[in-house]
Amino acid sequence: MKKFMKILFSKKGQGKFIEYLMTVILSMLVLVAVTTMVNTFYLNALEANIQQSLDQLASQVSNEIVRYHQFAKEVKTQPQINSSVLLYETTLKLPNTISSRNYEIILATSNPFWISITVSNISNVNMTPITRTPGAKVVARTTQDPIVSVEKDIPNIDMDVEGIVQNGVSATLRYYKFNTQNVIYNVVTFGEPGIITKITSVT
Repeated sequence: MKKFMKILFSKKGQGKFIEYLMTVILSMLVLVAVTTMVNTFYLNALEANIQQSLDQLASQVSNEIVRYHQFAKEVKTQPQINSSVLLYETTLKLPNTISSRNYEIILATSNPFWISITVSNISNVNMTPITRTPGAKVVARTTQDPIVSVEKDIPNIDMDVEGIVQNGVSATLRYYKFNTQNVIYNVVTFGEPGIITKITSVT
């Protein structure tokens, strides 16, 4: 023990101890850096894979709505006042999870938050607002980490859409024609049938 202490406290012993200590510290730093790089690469690859899958699902739902939109418009059947007619119904085949993560798909009619509006007031002169016509969206997103969200416009439809499906359960699209006080509305619902609530925002 005395011999070891003598070697340790000698200049040569101190140099070897410091060299050993620096080697250990450097090895730990390299290990941490490599682990961080591998973890970052994995998370980036996972998020990219999830986003691609969600984008495909959102496109699938959007395309299905557009596919039967014209058919629904051309149906001549008119519901009685304060009643509805089911024009079309189809159940989509959706996965239970996305990369082992739970997810949800939401249909929502655009609201002012999804409308691009520019209003300027320069020197007390009101400028003309520039607006973009609202439409409808499919929002697909994970409900577990990593949280990834995809929004897909549903083009060229003039009807309200609403509903939510979680983990592919009861993924049924229904096309209704409503007569409310002699005003006709076309509505697409997604998921379990229920009261029309008109979802207008997703937070």
